[in-house]
Amino acid sequence: MNMEKYPSNEGNLENLINSHQNSQDSGDESEKRVLAMMANIQKRGEQEVANPDFNTAVNSPKTIRQDSEVDNANYWDLTDKIPSRGLVYPEGTMIEARPLKVIEVKKLASITGENADYVINDIVKRCVRVQGIAGTEEIYLADKIYLILWMRAVTYRDSSYTVGFTCPKCEKSSNYHFEVKNLDVNYLKDEYNPDTKIELESGEYIGLRHLKIKDEMEIERFVKINQKVLGEIDVELLALACMITNINGDISKRLLDKYNYVLEFTPGDLSQVTTYIEKYSIGIEEKMTVECSECGGFVPMDVVFRSDFFLPKYTAR
Repeated sequence: MNMEKYPSNEGNLENLINSHQNSQDSGDESEKRVLAMMANIQKRGEQEVANPDFNTAVNSPKTIRQDSEVDNANYWDLTDKIPSRGLVYPEGTMIEARPLKVIEVKKLASITGENADYVINDIVKRCVRVQGIAGTEEIYLADKIYLILWMRAVTYRDSSYTVGFTCPKCEKSSNYHFEVKNLDVNYLKDEYNPDTKIELESGEYIGLRHLKIKDEMEIERFVKINQKVLGEIDVELLALACMITNINGDISKRLLDKYNYVLEFTPGDLSQVTTYIEKYSIGIEEKMTVECSECGGFVPMDVVFRSDFFLPKYTAR
């Protein structure tokens, strides 16, 4: 999914609220009360963020105990709803998520192209509970993006929360209310077999899997450590190396070994491997379908992460 770069608004929810307030009739007392309430919510959220318990990963024993006593009803089991349908995780794996809290909305509203991975991974760690895998770092990237969009949708379920856009059909300034059903999701095909052997032109073979959150971290570390020694590093080929589970059945290869192995691919090898990856790709399509509030038409819209997507406008109906 493409990540466009937008001003971060310095992640300040109060500034975003105030800019909305200034554009409205100052005599509207009811709206003032709503804005004051949101400001108080933000203040409490900022106080909570300093609390170690609040910042504890949701998969820690302490937080799991708290969730089972207090927040258990707020978590939804999404294991069979995510793009992988849970089929690529160990048997018995459960992946649950909850709506966003105000401090998490604030973090997401500050997202930029530079900090996107860090912010999203932090939100996933806070808001997602897992069972049957070591932690949220074992979640596949396609599932991660779906989880973030699902959390955004259920946080603002009321249709009064909208995002502005210019409708290409009626050419008017319009709004849309985001829901999960707007998304076009590529789910894992039934015939996918994680043990498939992909034979190369040399007669050797490799195994592949989809990328996980932990692979993003490993790729970043690899580039930082090896940039000076290796010079130019092709990040796309490095990501492909991360996807390799074994080379001729050998699962002990380091990432550096796998990267060097990929660099020795023939063009035919690369074509065959990328064709296989595309065939079994999963995730969210770059376009979603939204309904224009002006003409009622359904139009394609880019799926992008920006401030007004995570902090939409509220329009009283």
